Amino acid sequence: MTEHCTNCGKLLRGRSDKRFCDDYCRNHHYNQLHRDDNTFLRLVNKILKKNQKILRTLHAEAKPRVSRQMLLALGFDFRYATHQANQANIGRYICCYEYGYRKLNEEDYIIAKIER
Repeated sequence: MTEHCTNCGKLLRGRSDKRFCDDYCRNHHYNQLHRDDNTFLRLVNKILKKNQKILRTLHAEAKPRVSRQMLLALGFDFRYATHQANQANIGRYICCYEYGYRKLNEEDYIIAKIER
């Protein structure tokens, strides 16, 4: 039995098997334990969100056909995607959440909003 909070060291009151003084200390302790795992996930999700934002913006601007260079200049990272969607009679789109892109030729891509 510990008599002090595992996170902050305050004296504990209440149940004999209590490890933390409150929810904040419990959450903070477990967040610190899993910080390295969460850091990687946050990094990947940040890249995915940026890719999605670029595709969404270009789609909203009615620019369905864009060059690879334009996407790269906007900071698009082709290494990250959430899934692939096969559209009947059109082909396979590589998606970042609800927006996808499909290669037309060596330099051009087409952008679309993929409905589920």
